[in-house]
Amino acid sequence: MISEYEFNDFRNNLEQLTKKGYALIKGNPFAFLSINFSSRPFYGNIDKNKFTITQNANMYPIPYLIKGTFKKKGNQTEISYEIIQMRFAYHWFRIFPLIANVMGLICIISNLEIINSKVLTFVEILFILLIFESILFAPIFINKIKKRKFEKEFIKRMKIIIPQ
Repeated sequence: MISEYEFNDFRNNLEQLTKKGYALIKGNPFAFLSINFSSRPFYGNIDKNKFTITQNANMYPIPYLIKGTFKKKGNQTEISYEIIQMRFAYHWFRIFPLIANVMGLICIISNLEIINSKVLTFVEILFILLIFESILFAPIFINKIKKRKFEKEFIKRMKIIIPQ
């Protein structure tokens, strides 16, 4: 892919848009160490011709990195990048709902006699459980949407031309 920016402009623009830090920290339990109140949209490292960035978010980070290289090509910049999963955060969004569902089922099954003696029927309990499960699995779909939005923002801000 090609950027409309020249090599030095591309690098300077990427540095201006990126809060310096270790990008992988945003996707693990130590993410609180990377809390900042910068208005820059990206968080990560930029070397001479390599970069590793993620979204600069304190509360709801996405479990993806954009890792790539850039080099001079005439008066434009050639960019090669890939979107990589941050292992802990990626798996956490998939395993946590399963753990929560198992815990909820254990609680419901162990209290089934108490629940049935009250006004709720078994069908109503299943309906509540299905709503609960849909809420738990929502982050998986939300992260897919946020991943596409993150890549589009990167492409737009760095003026990358995608060949068709």
